[in-house]
Amino acid sequence: MLAIMAMTSAAFVTCPGGPIFAFHPGRTNFIAYAEAMLPSYADTLRSELWRDGWITVTVLIPSRTDRNALHLAHRREQTIRRRMARLGVAKARIRFEVAEAKSDDDLRDGIDAYPSTLNTPQDVWDRLIEPRVMC
Repeated sequence: MLAIMAMTSAAFVTCPGGPIFAFHPGRTNFIAYAEAMLPSYADTLRSELWRDGWITVTVLIPSRTDRNALHLAHRREQTIRRRMARLGVAKARIRFEVAEAKSDDDLRDGIDAYPSTLNTPQDVWDRLIEPRVMC
């Protein structure tokens, strides 16, 4: 069973540089710059390299026991899904990973910005990208 899970986990390539979903502090609407950049990311996701892949969004929260933060994070996830759906990106192609903020700097600087990674199947990567090229 572990061998199957290991093979499955290695069957895709993860690259940094996905969209950063930046929100107004404590709210569910995007800052203007983030809103303006999302259409270009949607175009990237429709490219041959990424169209069979997905985005993994890292949601920062101060604590998994902070009900208000969890509720806000859930509402922001819905905002991300709706906005990307309007841009033609299927909701199923967006995955969320919840991470607790580890320091005061994370809370001060990053809690309202959710970074993401782009993921694509390994066979697609191998077919389209030169050997030994990294993300």
